[in-house]
Amino acid sequence: MKKILSVLILVFIATVSCTTKYKDVQSFETVWQKASAEDVGLNPALMDRLIQDAHEGRFPNLHALIVVKDSRIVVEEYFGEFDAKTSHYTASVTKSVGSMLVGIAMDQGLLPGLDDGVLDMRLSDLFPEYQEILSADPRKADIRFRHILSMSAGFEWDEYTYPYDDQRNDWVRVRNASEPASLVLEQRVAHNPGKVFNYSGGLSMLLAYLIERETDMGAAAFAKRYLFEPLGISDYEWKNLTGGLIDFPGGLSLRPRDMVKLGQLYLNGGRWKGESIVPKDWVTESTREHIISINSPNYGFQWWCGKFYYHDRSVYLYMASGHGGQKIFVIPDFSLVVILAHKVFDNPAGEMHNTAIMSRYILPATDPFNPREVPVEVGIETLSHFVGAYASSNGHFKINIHNGRLKVTAQNTESMYLVPLSRARFRGTVKDMIDVEFVFDITDDGKVQGGWISYAFAKDSFVRVLKDSK
Repeated sequence: MKKILSVLILVFIATVSCTTKYKDVQSFETVWQKASAEDVGLNPALMDRLIQDAHEGRFPNLHALIVVKDSRIVVEEYFGEFDAKTSHYTASVTKSVGSMLVGIAMDQGLLPGLDDGVLDMRLSDLFPEYQEILSADPRKADIRFRHILSMSAGFEWDEYTYPYDDQRNDWVRVRNASEPASLVLEQRVAHNPGKVFNYSGGLSMLLAYLIERETDMGAAAFAKRYLFEPLGISDYEWKNLTGGLIDFPGGLSLRPRDMVKLGQLYLNGGRWKGESIVPKDWVTESTREHIISINSPNYGFQWWCGKFYYHDRSVYLYMASGHGGQKIFVIPDFSLVVILAHKVFDNPAGEMHNTAIMSRYILPATDPFNPREVPVEVGIETLSHFVGAYASSNGHFKINIHNGRLKVTAQNTESMYLVPLSRARFRGTVKDMIDVEFVFDITDDGKVQGGWISYAFAKDSFVRVLKDSK
C-alpha cells in the first residue's frame, strides 16, 4: 500500500562545471503539422479540460506541455516565461539520449552490435585500460555491458542518502573526479550482477567514456553529427563534468519541441524523414524491461518502462525521465508522444502532476467513447462487507465506513475515500490528483477475500487478513 500511495521516481542531477553550447535560434523551424483532438481520435473535452486546468494553475511549476498523436501536434502549451523557443534543462532525460548514442555507436562500428554479442561483453573487454582495478575483485568478471546499461551492475552506490552538495554522495564524488571512470569501476560489488536495480549516474557516465574513447571526434561532436543534426536540433546545451567528459547522466538542455523529435524518433523505430538514425533493434531492446525496479517503473537500457494503469485499463509505455518531472513519454499502441517540462529543482510534486496528467486526461482521451465512469449507488449493508484489515506486499491497510463511505487508512500514508464504480470496483484519489483503483474479489455469497490495487506503474494484490467490525 505504501508503494501505491507514494510518489514515483526521484531522480536527482547536480550542477556541473562546463558547457558545450550550440545555439541557432534563427533556424527555428516549424516542422510539425497541427491537428484537433477530433482529427486524431482523442476526446476533445478531456484535452480542453487539461489545457484549462493547466492554465488555471492546477499543476504549479509546469513549464511546457506537448501532446503529439499520429505525428501531429494536438496540444502545445507553455507557461510562465517559457515559449517554443526556450531551451529547458532536462536533467536525467539525458540518460535516454545517451542510450540513443550507444545504439548509434554500434551502427557506426564503434561498438559491436547486438548480433555480435555486445550485451555480454565483460568489463575487462570494455575497459582493458582498467584491468588492474577490475582484477582486484574477481566478482567483477561477471559484470556485463547489459548490467551497465540497466543499472544492475551490482556496485555499491548511493545517490539518495546525501544531498548533491555532499561529498558522501557517490555521484558528487564522480562528478568532481579527474578520472571518473576509474572511480566508478573501483566500487565494491554489493550484489550479484543483473539481480538488483540501483540507480547510478556513474554507470551512465561509463557510457559517455566509451563513446569518447572510441571516436576520434569526441562524444559531444559525435552526438551533434549523428543525432542532433539529422533531427534538425540546433539549439541545445550539454554540460561537461569537471574532468571534461560530456555529462551523460544529466547535462542536456533542449527545447520541448526538440524533445518531441527524440520521442517521435523512437516511436518511428529509430527513423526520421525516411532515414535510419538509431538502429531499430536497439530501439526495441533499449525500451523493454530488463530489470525490476522497486517503487518505480521498471528499467530498460537507460529508459524507464512498464505497464501504466489508468481507470480499469493499462498500456505499455516507456519514458525518458528527469528530476522534477521532465518527461518524454512514448506510447506506441496509441502512436502518442507526450512532453512535460517542469521546474527542475525544489519541485517534489512534479512527478505527481505528471501521473495525474497521464492518468486523468491524456490516456483516457485515447478512447473518446469511454468517458470517466459515473459512480454508482452502493448501500451501507453492501459496503459493510468490505470493512476489515488487508495485507499486500507493501504493507497493511484497513477499510472502514466513515460518513457513509468506505475509507482506506494505511500507516504513514494519507487516508482516502473510495467511490464505487461497480459492485467490486472502487476508485480512490490521493490529493485530488492521483487515482487509485481497487478491484475486490467477492464470493457468490458476498464475502470479500482480497483483490488488486493499481496506480500508475504499480499493480499489487492484497488479501484479507482479519475481520474488522469497525
